[in-house]
Amino acid sequence: MVDVSDFKENEYVVFSHLAYAVLRVKKSVLKSKNYVISLAKESEQLDEVVLSLFKKEEKAYRIAEQVAVLNTKDIQNISPQTSADLLATIPGIKVQKSQFGGGSPVIRGMESNRVLLVVDGVRMNNAIYRKGHLQSSITVTPNILDKTEVVFGPSSVLYGSDALGGVIHYYTKTPKLSEEKEVKSQFFSRFSTVNHEITTNVTAEIRNKNWASLTSVSYSDFGDLKAGENRRHGFDDWGKVFFYSENINGNYKENPTPNLDPNLQRNSGYNQTDVLQKFFVPLNKNADLKINLQYSTTSNIPRFDRLTELSGGTLKFAEWYYGPQERLLISSQLLFDANKNWLEKGVITAAYQNLQESRIQRKFGSLERSYREESVDVFSLNGDFSVSLTEDKKRTLSYGFELAYNDVGSNSYGRELNIENNQINGFSNNFKVQSRYPDGGSSYLSSAVYVDYRQDLSAKSTLNSGLRFTNTHLEAKWIDQTFIQLPETDIEANHSAVTATLGYVFKPNKNWQINSVLSSGFRSPNIDDVGRVREKSAMLQCQILMLHQNMRIVQNLVFKNTLITKDSDLVQMSITHY
Repeated sequence: MVDVSDFKENEYVVFSHLAYAVLRVKKSVLKSKNYVISLAKESEQLDEVVLSLFKKEEKAYRIAEQVAVLNTKDIQNISPQTSADLLATIPGIKVQKSQFGGGSPVIRGMESNRVLLVVDGVRMNNAIYRKGHLQSSITVTPNILDKTEVVFGPSSVLYGSDALGGVIHYYTKTPKLSEEKEVKSQFFSRFSTVNHEITTNVTAEIRNKNWASLTSVSYSDFGDLKAGENRRHGFDDWGKVFFYSENINGNYKENPTPNLDPNLQRNSGYNQTDVLQKFFVPLNKNADLKINLQYSTTSNIPRFDRLTELSGGTLKFAEWYYGPQERLLISSQLLFDANKNWLEKGVITAAYQNLQESRIQRKFGSLERSYREESVDVFSLNGDFSVSLTEDKKRTLSYGFELAYNDVGSNSYGRELNIENNQINGFSNNFKVQSRYPDGGSSYLSSAVYVDYRQDLSAKSTLNSGLRFTNTHLEAKWIDQTFIQLPETDIEANHSAVTATLGYVFKPNKNWQINSVLSSGFRSPNIDDVGRVREKSAMLQCQILMLHQNMRIVQNLVFKNTLITKDSDLVQMSITHY
């Protein structure tokens, strides 16, 4: 309802709405239509709003970087089993799976610790993110997502280390306020025949005038995956599993078991539980508070590629699985409108994360089972602020800081199985196992400041630029030297990096847009880079960080088969030994 009494008969009235075509009509024409009008839909007028690029809302046509966005409706239409499957539907992203309980996104040829995962403004990448395939993307179930944004290409100015290939930002659902008390609930269930998956999600939202709450619980049970029977490429045995291990759930089987259905990929199923609890509290007209609790846990996840690995013509591993992968996130986020000359809007995010992972393995022909367990505590504090430098908001300055501290614990041990009637009924001897990371503990501290400037040069062009300074400090200590003798048991490294970006957008009309971006990115070595020990081909490999003539060198100890590669200013020298 609009009052147009102040308009003269021959004056024009202009009706404008984001989702409709602009209508320009004289008041006299309105009168002849009894002052009732209809607008024509024009969806391309609705410009998408993106958050990840500037950590504040920005129209997509003003952003130079390539961005992909999946909203709630897109996620519901896709109905993916995991968030990794959701990412696989985005053009430009490939997802690698060493096992069904995994999903390592690849962006522009980079993956794992070269792609940054973020959830609700908190970086998920931690000090033990490896360069190998990662399963971390599945710990955020798609049932709790409001939308997902993917930034392609280096984004180190805003996000720091690891954002080389791009940034994947998960945004979970947020409860809404209501003038009257409301309770809304949602139930979702799905069954998939390909792996007998059963997923159930229950969501309850409480809306009040002064606060709102959202609770979501999801449980997914994934059975063994089954390969397709048609192999028109000519490789008749491709993907078939002829033998498998029955050493699960306390059972003991000395030899591999023939698979009666080779298309059934036995030892690939697992289950997962995800919980989200979110509160939204408006503190006053200029400030809001979000409290975010997330918890994700899994059953044991079989390492399918290792459980099908052959040695001497038979299966090598009787057991190889990841223990329950647990992720806990507790964060509070303060959003405020200061409306000051130096600060217009801002967000301060404080978060704590605890992550647990483990690796358990045993070979056929052996009763010795080894355990390697890792725990990471992450404390972080982020501040992101922006201010308009002109009244028309064509020039905007954004700036912020980031602090993140990682405390890494690594434990390892071995147990010999006691077998009775083909069942495991306990353990006898204990034996030492080399820990994956320094057993004396490790820490990783990152601190950074950044500034970003955006200017609308005209109605058709925009200039974006940014600068960031980051410093990282790493410490680690080895205690047990049963398997590896080190010249130095204490590791310490300090690195700094300056990164910059420059982007330009030109949109001559609504159907064409030309983007150009020049960016620099970096990765600062983490605990996995400098202190990881792993077994490969029955040999232990150890990486120790050493400083030499201002070059960062990763060196294996002892000798045999030297390989030297260069990755930017990081020189890696690996010497494998017996």
